[in-house]
Amino acid sequence: HAGVRDSFYAAADPDMRRALHRDIARSLKGRVSDDPELLFDAAYHFMRADADEEALSFAFAAGETALGVFALDSAEEFFSFCASGGGTGLPSPLVFRAKVMLCAILLARGSSSEAIAKLEDLLPRSPKDEAHEILAYLSLAYYRTGDMPRCEDLTRRGLRLLGEDIPRFAFPATALQAARLLTARLFRRRGRLSGQRGRRERALSSFWENVAR
Repeated sequence: HAGVRDSFYAAADPDMRRALHRDIARSLKGRVSDDPELLFDAAYHFMRADADEEALSFAFAAGETALGVFALDSAEEFFSFCASGGGTGLPSPLVFRAKVMLCAILLARGSSSEAIAKLEDLLPRSPKDEAHEILAYLSLAYYRTGDMPRCEDLTRRGLRLLGEDIPRFAFPATALQAARLLTARLFRRRGRLSGQRGRRERALSSFWENVAR
């Protein structure tokens, strides 16, 4: 069966392949809410059908889900597709966000120095509502490399963007009980929040964790 399928697929012209993937993706799309595991299959087929906003949206969602369960290779594949604009340079806000998430994967793999280089390049070009997320990843990366002054500076900048601040004496604390309580509260909510609000809460969590280390 697999051999017949592969032979048929190999013989099909590119337009027919895209049409097949498009039909499969659309049939899966309506079932994802009932079976979240189908998200990866839907994203796979959308990616091979058309480089459009819908393909980027499904690929990005699949990348976030894969990263959440530490499936880094899969997450990298999905985010790389988005970061390239679907391979065609399609303009989308998800393109920039995917580049940030690829840096998160570098951090997850322990490549802090490489993540720093890429994040420092992205920071000056970040949309206003994305800067705090980049600062959160950067502060963590600098913490891991032992550069505490830079970590402190980025933590303060990130908190101020989000309307908060820390006392001068608190960093690098052994640390404020309030910071520990806030960190715990944010981490409890981390898995329940998504979208812009979720990214804001996760950034706050990361910044206050720096204070509490």
